[in-house]
Amino acid sequence: MEVDHPDTQRSKLERLGALGLKTRGVKYLPVDFASQDLDTELETAGVGRDKMTFFAWLGVTQYIPASATYETLSFVGRHAAGSEVVFDVIRPFAGLAADELEISAAARAVAEDRGEPWVAYFEPEQLARRLTTSLGFNRVTRLTPERARHYYVGQPTDVTPLSAWELMAATI
Repeated sequence: MEVDHPDTQRSKLERLGALGLKTRGVKYLPVDFASQDLDTELETAGVGRDKMTFFAWLGVTQYIPASATYETLSFVGRHAAGSEVVFDVIRPFAGLAADELEISAAARAVAEDRGEPWVAYFEPEQLARRLTTSLGFNRVTRLTPERARHYYVGQPTDVTPLSAWELMAATI
């Protein structure tokens, strides 16, 4: 099942249609995470919490209030054992290295120009603790720059992973 913001999902479906691509077997569920209850929407679509589920939740947390992020992660944390969520976060800009600040500020400006302002930032270390202490997860893995370096083998030496944007995986 593909769950996304209604406008974004509509755009993706229009693009798929224009390319003549079919996605047989994929159900599409439009959800505005800031204003709709994901639990209700998924239950209505036939996805129950009693089944192990994998959630790929990418490119969302910066666009919705932090409270909506915590509510969504708490919801995922109430799923069956073995369920997992992979998501990304953007660190607050204070304290970023100059090159990372420049890249992040440019990306934020592009998003704002599209009418999609960034409204939430997270410290991955603090979020990892919260995931295991109060949001229902047993294990958290962070793709820190150090862990990501091996994916950059063969790249020019000045191409390195950003620390300002981090991928996280949390398992129940």
